[in-house]
Amino acid sequence: MHKIIKIVLFTLAILIVFIAGFNADMYLSERVEVSHISSAYKELAKQCLEKSSFGCCISSVHYMEQNGFVLQSIAGCPEGFQSSMMRCSDSFTWCEPVE
Repeated sequence: MHKIIKIVLFTLAILIVFIAGFNADMYLSERVEVSHISSAYKELAKQCLEKSSFGCCISSVHYMEQNGFVLQSIAGCPEGFQSSMMRCSDSFTWCEPVE
């Protein structure tokens, strides 16, 4: 009986180590992705680390960075600009020129 308990506990310990390692690896890869963002968008990218949908959030930051868009303020977008965002949860909303 004690041998079975030891085997079960050992298996659970291995499983916990595996899951913890997997989560740590995901977190490290997210941190690396944030480190490649230019300084103007770095703070937005850091906020993505706290979001439940990191991929969506960081994609919106990359898009804003590539196009030189700015984050929409509480007051909205200035004249000649419209708000836009990714069609996923945790996307930032930015202002882009009206076409």
